[in-house]
Amino acid sequence: WTLVSAGGRIGWAMPNTVKRDPLLFVDLSHPNGKTPDMRSVVAHGYMMIVLKATQSTSYPFADWYVKNAARVVDAAGDRFGDTFHLAAYHYFKAGVDGTKQARYHLKIIHQPTHRPTIRPIVDVEDGTDKKTLVAGLKAYYKTMIEETGQVPILYGGSLLRELKIRGDE
Repeated sequence: WTLVSAGGRIGWAMPNTVKRDPLLFVDLSHPNGKTPDMRSVVAHGYMMIVLKATQSTSYPFADWYVKNAARVVDAAGDRFGDTFHLAAYHYFKAGVDGTKQARYHLKIIHQPTHRPTIRPIVDVEDGTDKKTLVAGLKAYYKTMIEETGQVPILYGGSLLRELKIRGDE
């Protein structure tokens, strides 16, 4: 995994698996507006689509994730899980129980026909109290590791820098 920064955000990208720039992925959420044609994204050399799946403990657009995750799998065809990947992120809300947030994220992303091929991602952009935020994230991480055996990818922007939050806290 390679640490990347783009558009004021920090995250992790997979190593290059298709001899292209490992940063070549699309990050989409319901508020982005119109969803692109997934076949076009796959055909134009992208190697991953990252979709917002959940937020806090309820998200009115979770069905948007389910519908578009299925479209990604269909568009990628034989490339799915090999040279084209699906990732799902959870928008973490500070002050909300981290265990409940993790369980909600898993409930939405663990669909039998279109599970993400990338570890779960947690997007951290909300919160001002480092102690509260870190405690919530620890509960989220603990639950995700217990349920999936995978350490989530920490994804965020200036808040992580401002509060000096590292993935090893």
